[in-house]
Amino acid sequence: MTTDREELRELAETVERLHRETVKIAELTKVLAAALASLNAIEQLGDDAQLANVDLQNILQKQQQTLQAMSNISKMLNDTAQSVIRKIGG
Repeated sequence: MTTDREELRELAETVERLHRETVKIAELTKVLAAALASLNAIEQLGDDAQLANVDLQNILQKQQQTLQAMSNISKMLNDTAQSVIRKIGG
């Protein structure tokens, strides 16, 4: 037969175990929150990298267009010069 004193001791032990478990849960919650923050940061880096990639593609496209325009101007200047030379010589 258990006495009141034994029941109180068992209750105190149970409360102590529950307290330790609560502390563990709080610590795990902090670890999970930190992990989630890290994951969010990694996802943001991925988004930033994608945006940078799009920007780079746009820059390369503009560079290609500029190079094509310069090539067209060069060809026109060459054709004009050859036409003038033919008229002078011919």
